[in-house]
Amino acid sequence: MPLVDARDLFEHAGSHGYAVCAFDLAGLDFLAAAVTAAENCRAPAILGVAEPHLDHLAAEYFLPAVEAAARCASVPVAIQFTRAASVAAAARAIGLGCNGVALNGLGRTPEEHIARTRTVVEMARGRGVPVEGGLNAIVHLPGELPASLDAVRRYVECTGVDILAVADASPVPRARLDFARLEKIRSVTALSLTVDAVRDFTDAEYRRLVECGVAKIHHYAGLSRAAGECLRRNVRATPRNGYLRLTKGVQQALGAEVERCLRLSGSVWRAPEAQAHCRPWGTCGALHPV
Repeated sequence: MPLVDARDLFEHAGSHGYAVCAFDLAGLDFLAAAVTAAENCRAPAILGVAEPHLDHLAAEYFLPAVEAAARCASVPVAIQFTRAASVAAAARAIGLGCNGVALNGLGRTPEEHIARTRTVVEMARGRGVPVEGGLNAIVHLPGELPASLDAVRRYVECTGVDILAVADASPVPRARLDFARLEKIRSVTALSLTVDAVRDFTDAEYRRLVECGVAKIHHYAGLSRAAGECLRRNVRATPRNGYLRLTKGVQQALGAEVERCLRLSGSVWRAPEAQAHCRPWGTCGALHPV
């Protein structure tokens, strides 16, 4: 089954009462777990490769592996370069197989954020790649209010983003989601909305996000914790054994967390209808050599 256009995935999810889950990959165990769990659940999924993770992943090797896994998957999959902080990094990732870009905060001021986002959008649009960008519009953080509806409207109009992220990516244990504000945002833009899992959401919060039309929920913290807990158990049980024994069970622990997220998002058994709705994605080629 081919890679698909992420815009089509988000559009289908937002209009059919579920959310697509995106999973940031920190290694091959994460990749195998995400694809296997999505196939087991017959759920569409987004494979995310975060710019900060490239510090320990060799992009020229890892991204082609992600693309190969996506193209071999039996469910519709797209690949996003996430937490992107520069035009150069986003262009490189597109050249290595990513067919979507999700931006991190790109400026210290609103004007700088808009200008830098627009630059990435213009670069990616020339390659047919959708860009997800946004600002914190529904999360109440200590000492910080969410962006106003006027700020959201202006950001969308001035940047030309294809997909709007409305939640801050910083993990804050007590961050409060403003669902009333989320519903109002739907009235100021027709773009698909996405939310980063700023913390572990309750089952009720998951359901409410989906009810409010959120098309994608982005995950990493829960995956990282599941892998870390497995590794720590193995260290305690096998203090003198090597790498394979220490990493035993990590992929299974990751898979269980992926399946939990897929079930909460309502995306289980949505693959056939999503695939029928989505356009296949052609390979981009190595446009920007490493």
